Amino acid sequence: MPAIEVENGVVDEAHPEIFDPRAMPPQPKEKKPGQQPEHVIKEYFEKGYLVLPNFFTKEEMEPCRKTTEELVDNLAKKLFEAGKIKNAYENLDLFHRLTKLEEEFPGANVILHKVPNMPMGYRKLWANERLLNLMEQLIGPDIAGNPVWNLRTKTPQNEATTVPWHQDCGYLDNNSYKIWRRAVTGADAWRFIGVAGAYFYHCYSLPNMSDNVRWSLDLRWQRSSDPDGLWGLKKPVVMRVKDKPDFEIDWTEFDSDLETNEDPEFDTTLPGPWMKKWEIVHMNKHTDRHKRDEAMIA
Repeated sequence: MPAIEVENGVVDEAHPEIFDPRAMPPQPKEKKPGQQPEHVIKEYFEKGYLVLPNFFTKEEMEPCRKTTEELVDNLAKKLFEAGKIKNAYENLDLFHRLTKLEEEFPGANVILHKVPNMPMGYRKLWANERLLNLMEQLIGPDIAGNPVWNLRTKTPQNEATTVPWHQDCGYLDNNSYKIWRRAVTGADAWRFIGVAGAYFYHCYSLPNMSDNVRWSLDLRWQRSSDPDGLWGLKKPVVMRVKDKPDFEIDWTEFDSDLETNEDPEFDTTLPGPWMKKWEIVHMNKHTDRHKRDEAMIA
């Protein structure tokens, strides 16, 4: 990966107008499937989150479940074949298998979190017709999928997957401070039992205090004309274009991998350019990896 110039994340200006009710787009007079009453959309801009119970059907969520089962199974087989674990736990279900993999190979959940290319089962949800109709109410008719997405692998009481309240802009380049208006769905946005709801929010991820793996998927959308905030590492995928009702998504460029200095198959670190935005005051394996990467570039 070439050297990336990163500005200091501390700035002396604020842009609340991209988050508060002033950012609310004009609402459609005739509602499409999935679109909500205007007072519901206004709540998102006033409170910073929106909860829509029963938004998805069980049939819409089934590809996500199958995809996740396949990802866990593939990881278990690779770890077992490499001698990293003694048992692949094929007898356990989706809500318990990763916990056992994590016990034998700490960081297994991080490996799944780092899946580079979005599987088709997740793309179907990301580009769901009703969901994109709802996105039009939040960001307007020209919609792109932001390249930053996450599979949240919340094994029970695991500190590595706990994330405090934050704005995603803290992980992105400073252009995102001024004009990046994005919508995020995640934090239990999909469950695999029954019918799932959609949660649109400003981000955090609390500890999982249950005995089951808590799966969630972070998906992000932005206006196509806005910067993605990822330092040019990967471009958004255009999902809708105003006045082009027959527009079809081209996944070709989005399928390209992010270039990295080193990508061991079982690497459990999460470095990135965002680490250069802030003063590092606590060291861990992630910051150590970041420093090694920077030394290789220098």
